[in-house]
This record gives sequence, C-alpha cells and structure tokens, in this order.
Amino acid sequence: MNSNDLLQDLLTGTLSETDASDSSDEDDQFIKEPPTKITRIENFVEETVPQYSDAVFQEHFRMCRRVVDFIIGYFAQSAYKAASIGGRDKVSNEKAILLSLWYLANTETFRQVADRFNVSRSAHRCLVRVITFLASIKHEYIVWPCKNEAKHIGEEFEKKQGIKNVIGAIDGCHIRINKPKLNQDSYVNRKGYHSILLQGVVNNRKMFIDVYCGEPGSLHDARLLRKSTLYAKAAENEDIFYNVFVGRLGISMS
Repeated sequence: MNSNDLLQDLLTGTLSETDASDSSDEDDQFIKEPPTKITRIENFVEETVPQYSDAVFQEHFRMCRRVVDFIIGYFAQSAYKAASIGGRDKVSNEKAILLSLWYLANTETFRQVADRFNVSRSAHRCLVRVITFLASIKHEYIVWPCKNEAKHIGEEFEKKQGIKNVIGAIDGCHIRINKPKLNQDSYVNRKGYHSILLQGVVNNRKMFIDVYCGEPGSLHDARLLRKSTLYAKAAENEDIFYNVFVGRLGISMS
C-alpha cells in the first residue's frame, strides 16, 4: 500500500488491521509521527484582560467587571469549580468563567476560543460546567416580584414612560442553532434560519424576572407566550400580576 492509498484509508476510516500490518516501514513512520505542538495565544486572561478599560471589558464580555468578579467568586465556592482532570493542570475559575462568557457573547468557534484562552478540548468542558452552574442558581436571581415589589416597579415604569400599571416588559428573541435531526422545518423561523425561542420579562431596571426558552423558532410570539410557564402560572392564579399588567404590542395574556 502506498502513502496515497494509506492516507485515503485514514481519511475515510476504512483502514483494517491487515492493511496496517502490511504497510511499509515508511508508512508506519508516517502514522506514528508525533503531533506538532500547537501554538496558542498565551496569557490573554493574565495579562491582556486586566489592561482592558471597563468599557472595553463590558463590550467584550457583555457584563461589567463587578458582576463578572461576583460570578467568579460564586463559581469558586460551588461544586462546579475548576478541578484537575487526569493529572493535567486545571483551568482556573477565572479563566473558565471568562472563556464561557466570551463564547456566549461573541461569534467565535470553539477552536478560536481555545486558541485565545490557551486551552485545548477543555474549552468545551469549561463551557458545559459554567452553563450548568449558572442554570443551577437561576432561581436565586430570576424571581417574580412580590406585591410590594410589583407596586414599586409599576411606579418606576410610570415615571420613565408615563404608562400606568406595568409590572414588566416582555419580548422574545431567536437563538440560532444548527439544523436539528428531527422536525427540522419547525425550527426554521421567519428569517429563514434554524433557531429556538427565548421569552423574557424584565422589570424597570432591565433585570429578568421571568425567562422561558426552548420552543421551535417557527412559533409566533403570542403562541410562545401561551406555551410558557408564565402563562400557565397566570392561568392558575391571576393574582400574580397584582392588578398590574405585562404588555407588548401583539401579545395578550387573555
């Protein structure tokens, strides 16, 4: 077997044990040649990020330093904190959080993120660990207001917009995804790409008080609302609005 045939078999996955044993010494040397060390960006977190101004930092990570520092500290005390894997040096808690926020805030591939943060396959593990951590604490921060809070929110909305009886602003957005294996057409939105929907309600301070996510991108906003947990809660107990209404043109709670 010549080198071209061997390479073709390696690429197509058709190389058998017999083929491998019959290969020449030159072919064996070609297979066993140690991989070249990959050169990546070094000290991005340690040297470059600290030099960012607050404005540039927030532009890149979509959060201010104070909030990111809080998340890093909370993450470091959690069960999801950084740990050594297979005897290799662990990715620091700071790097794990910054890596994940960078990936979520920018349109870079895992390969580009791994290069920027000087990690290998651990980039994906870091992201999964951080997302799982954030999901585990969402109930602590995405909270529907109590009656007194709702009254205050309504007063603040009225001061800002001159509209009475508003508890929150509701809207939806599309999160682009790869084409799914099942029900592909259901995930094609009106703009022609595959997505899932996210519905959010924010208060007068633009803080989320309710989030619902995961429905196919072809759903209209009104139908998304009817399928949401917020709608189900309102159907069971209308008093959650405390006579104050969530509103957006084209969406109705009735």
